[in-house]
Amino acid sequence: MAKILCVGPKSKPLTGQSYAFNAYVNNSSQDIDVLYNSGGNKYLSPFIFMCSLLYKFVFFRYDVVYFTSSRTKVGFIRDFILIILFSRKCKVINHLHGADFIDFRESCCERYQKIIDFTYGKVSSSIVLTKGMMEQYSKYPQMKIYTVPNFYEKESVGVESNRLENLRNKSFKVIFLSNLIPEKGLVELIEAIVLLRTEKNHDVSLSIVGADLGYNELSSYVRGSCNKYDYISYEGTLFREEKAMVLSCSHFFVLPTYYPTEAQPISIIEGMANGCVIITTEHNYLPELISKKNGSLIKKKDIQALSVSLEGYFNDVNKILNVSSYNREYASIEFSIDAYINSLDVILSST
Repeated sequence: MAKILCVGPKSKPLTGQSYAFNAYVNNSSQDIDVLYNSGGNKYLSPFIFMCSLLYKFVFFRYDVVYFTSSRTKVGFIRDFILIILFSRKCKVINHLHGADFIDFRESCCERYQKIIDFTYGKVSSSIVLTKGMMEQYSKYPQMKIYTVPNFYEKESVGVESNRLENLRNKSFKVIFLSNLIPEKGLVELIEAIVLLRTEKNHDVSLSIVGADLGYNELSSYVRGSCNKYDYISYEGTLFREEKAMVLSCSHFFVLPTYYPTEAQPISIIEGMANGCVIITTEHNYLPELISKKNGSLIKKKDIQALSVSLEGYFNDVNKILNVSSYNREYASIEFSIDAYINSLDVILSST
């Protein structure tokens, strides 16, 4: 059993990175010590983190340090100190959950880039979500790179209630499951749903699930849409059984994202596990996750393409049933949390 120091974000605010990090530290079979690098007072917390990091460096011995990397200039300073300290004593393994390390590096001046390259030259191994993401660390030939896809938890899968009956009646339910961020494509989805109702006369409804992060223009638009249209609802943030219930009632999971750091959203995998048809965009590494067997890929910011994709399924109920069945089986084989935890345990304990 390896003694591992895990450094990463607290569970709140909820992001894919925080969700995945805490799922691992709470379920690993290794000897885990956790140091959180987020949360609390924004001025005091960095000081407490650095003191805790130095304390663990001086008084504890670890086989491995595992951390989720930042892609901001301020966050890199924290990672720089961690890597430089612990790479002298043990192996340091990084886990990348976003699609933007190259963009972050290239946004820095030449001197800062050299510091980044020097620092990551001391990282033993990195873990990415897809094979395509291996390109993010192509500048570091000494670094071993492992691919471990994301996962879903069993509690996020619900039992079908009236989904099939609604399908027979051609009453279609769509879910948007993500934090409310403009680049996630929610405005485009709402406009596509309104178009399908008002111009195409389809019986389709939209449930919006996710945290409101305070983007005032988007928040106002969502509230206005919910007030204006009785077929659009905002459910807020839901967890486990509540989230599973909404997912299991939905026929379509739609995420028309163009979010810059999007890599492999856990929410899409949860949609698959619940038998939803997945519709998302040709963005970053999403084509590695979604094929025609899982649903559809559309162009970014294209309301017409989104409505056409949905309508194509509305007119072919058997296709919805086939994709739904395939997605359930595919998710259970490829994205179980047990496989995720075991893969990380093997990498961290054997490298």
